Amino acid sequence: HGDRLFAVDAAGVARRLRAHPRIKDAQVRVRPPQTLAIMVTERTPVLALGVGDRLALIDDEGVVVDLTDSPAGLVMVADRTGRPVGARRGTPAESEAVGVALKTLPAIPAELRGRVVEVVVDAGSDVTLVMRSGLRIRVGALAGLTQRLEQVPGVLDAMSARGVTVAVIDLRYAGSIVVRPHAGGDGK
Repeated sequence: HGDRLFAVDAAGVARRLRAHPRIKDAQVRVRPPQTLAIMVTERTPVLALGVGDRLALIDDEGVVVDLTDSPAGLVMVADRTGRPVGARRGTPAESEAVGVALKTLPAIPAELRGRVVEVVVDAGSDVTLVMRSGLRIRVGALAGLTQRLEQVPGVLDAMSARGVTVAVIDLRYAGSIVVRPHAGGDGK
């Protein structure tokens, strides 16, 4: 307040704003005679990754937005690649699994998306989705992921129509779908 409007370094202000870990983009415009317009695009976490005893909240570009104790309802990523995992606010997560999970999320059919609680990534980028019900969907590698996942709702409907509660759906074998029902004599 009180500074001359034309003395404001708009590019410098935008640069300082973009340096904040929660800000994805910022634009600053001087609008005479008395307005300084600041437009900010915040980073929105889409995944949570365990790093030590904390959780890194990660946006759609793989950047760590925050470190916290709660996943805040986000899909968890389990990095089982055997490589070191690290995270610092405002920088890309140091985890191969995060990149794989970010490529996996858009391939999940809409009717399943809200039910996924964890993306497990093993060595070789082998992906398993864990659903809220406990169902595990072994997807395999990223190549052909969308086509394999498109089959899951139909498989679940067919099993439900037979009264079978499914524990595991394995899509890793070309041209085959392996279904393992929950243990128990009645298939439930």
